[in-house]
Amino acid sequence: MIFHIRSNYYVDKFNYLIIAKGIILITGDQDMNDFVSTMSIALSAEMAPVATIVVWHVGRYGDLAVDSLTFPVNGISRNKFKVLINNKKARTGHKVEVVIYGEPGSYVGLSGIDRSFYTMQAGNELTYAKVITKMMTFDEHINGTLQHAWMSHEGYPDELIYFPSSTFGIDANRTFEFAGLVVFSDFELTRRPSFCNESLGFGECLNRRCYRLSKKCDYYMDCEDGTDEAGCSYENATELSLFRKFRFNRIQRQYENVWVWKDVNIGPHGRYIFNIDVPARPAHWMVSAFSMSPTLGFGMLNKAIEYVGVLPFFINVEMPNLCMQGEQVGVRVTVFNYMEDNMEATVVLKGSQDYKFVHVEENGFVKAYNPRTS
Repeated sequence: MIFHIRSNYYVDKFNYLIIAKGIILITGDQDMNDFVSTMSIALSAEMAPVATIVVWHVGRYGDLAVDSLTFPVNGISRNKFKVLINNKKARTGHKVEVVIYGEPGSYVGLSGIDRSFYTMQAGNELTYAKVITKMMTFDEHINGTLQHAWMSHEGYPDELIYFPSSTFGIDANRTFEFAGLVVFSDFELTRRPSFCNESLGFGECLNRRCYRLSKKCDYYMDCEDGTDEAGCSYENATELSLFRKFRFNRIQRQYENVWVWKDVNIGPHGRYIFNIDVPARPAHWMVSAFSMSPTLGFGMLNKAIEYVGVLPFFINVEMPNLCMQGEQVGVRVTVFNYMEDNMEATVVLKGSQDYKFVHVEENGFVKAYNPRTS
């Protein structure tokens, strides 16, 4: 990443450091040959999900100037594994081949659910936005990055993007404090005077007025500059989750929705191949996956794989599992044809000495006692 450091006065040299998750990763200094200096820093996985660069300069008379910038770092983009579904090997469509490519020794977890259940987006599935949001909580909560989210009306996962953000500190002392740093030095670390005592429950506005901390994030601006309403989350995540859960009617396929539920380890050749049966019920499956690599860390599919599992021709038989001797049971046989052409099929119920067939009389009547059998 390339950083540009700009000053409006003469600076011969400045110091900088990069901190992430409370750990100082890089420190150094650089000469300032002009009013703008440019330097490049190599990003690493240790900086994910957010890192802060702090730049400061101590003047000739001990005066301190400091600024910081918090920027996002994508820490789950190195593990680029692939998942492919091949339905060309079994012509009947009863089986498909799942191929996984990735780093040898990596763990991969697969999950395939019905699209009607997937589009609820009620917290049952791992998504890229959810993982990034949780990772953002690893760092300091005072400084943060700017973000924007897109919520899908069709039920697809939320899309989230982060942007760099300057420090929220209004003086040198709070700039270091908000970056999670404690300064030990003999030069003066300036702090703007404040008459708001936090121990008594008062916070400070940017215009030096005070407001009660109990009124923070109450949908009303007690500060003229809106400091008391900054950094608040007005979104009710619980209500949104409940809305997504119950905006669809409860139907049977939502309770029989699991298909690919498997965890594997990629072999030494960088691939893992297995076959799996396709459920007889036609469904639009959404397959998502995540991976843990010993060297590349965590990774996941940015977008779920869509697979329409429709068998071309199959028979479904419904009947009780157990019955008593002399009992009459109904067996329902359903034939499904999803081919493009019509087919003539003959369904034969094989006879046996263990049971007899009950004849259905005219107008669909069946005698409960002493029916006609064959």
